[in-house]
Amino acid sequence: MSETVGMLCALGSAMSWSVTSLMVSALTPGIGSFTINAARTTLTAAIVIGWMLLAGGLDTVLTLSIGGLALLAVSIVLAIPIGDTIFFESAQRLGLGRAMTISMSYPVVAASLAALLLGERLSAPIVVGGLLTLAGLGLIVMARVEPPGEPRPWRGVVEALLAALAWGVSVVALRVPLDEIDPVSAQAIRLPVGAVMLWVTPWALRGVPALLRGGWPAPAQVLLRRHLGREVEDPALVDQSYTLIERHLEELEGLYRRGRAS
Repeated sequence: MSETVGMLCALGSAMSWSVTSLMVSALTPGIGSFTINAARTTLTAAIVIGWMLLAGGLDTVLTLSIGGLALLAVSIVLAIPIGDTIFFESAQRLGLGRAMTISMSYPVVAASLAALLLGERLSAPIVVGGLLTLAGLGLIVMARVEPPGEPRPWRGVVEALLAALAWGVSVVALRVPLDEIDPVSAQAIRLPVGAVMLWVTPWALRGVPALLRGGWPAPAQVLLRRHLGREVEDPALVDQSYTLIERHLEELEGLYRRGRAS
């Protein structure tokens, strides 16, 4: 993979994570971060495994060594049950903007650990970028956005920092398994295992009734509510959203089939 493709993938990841966080932030107060995280991880796991089955099966997963599997397990625990859930909790206390900005300092953690443990070279731009990130993080943490007289939500700040630490260590732990299997195969292991680990906790099960009562189409409701700034009561708007989603899915399916044919 070229460096340009890697940068584009990183930008795409940041954009998709921003949209995911926005939707989760809207749903969490009534359902709970553990339940939302378990539900979204389960759905994503089904999509990734289905994609791999269509693309030729899960045989590559079996090539992972014991050491790679152990590091992958560490990555799973730190990234999904711990990192993601703590981040969603911090977003409820700090607001999505501040929580995401603080937690997105995890590349600094990952780069530092990769240099110490894996011997990766830290170039001057990476060092300068890391220092600027830390300086901006300090400004965000010290800035007061609460009304006068209200205490600062230090618990939310600590949670966002812990999420960044968990994600940073998870990325480094994932580095070795990715030398043995491709990223999609790694996700085909990480996501189902992470979903199971979340669902076996009482906190995830506690929010299931609220999740079921929320009704569907929840994704369309959240997107439209955030876009319009109010609760959506017009079924026509929801139907229009589903039409657009189905159209994009059909386009993606056509591209996939043309790719397979060529």
